[in-house]
Amino acid sequence: MNNISVTLFVDKNKEAKIPSDISDETLQLYKKEIPSCEVVEFSKSGNMIPDEEPEKYIKEIVFFINTVKL
Repeated sequence: MNNISVTLFVDKNKEAKIPSDISDETLQLYKKEIPSCEVVEFSKSGNMIPDEEPEKYIKEIVFFINTVKL
């Protein structure tokens, strides 16, 4: 089976207007079931990561694109 690159963006600001609804247990399940899964945390964001932390979001997207092996 081929490995695929997976990056999961996770919002960690519980005070945001739209906070995350993904639990730590669910994150652990992703990591267990998808060995290539990388988790990127956005500490200042709720569920609107591209709007709340656009610079970091763009940086992480570019990093992912540049590191994906085709």
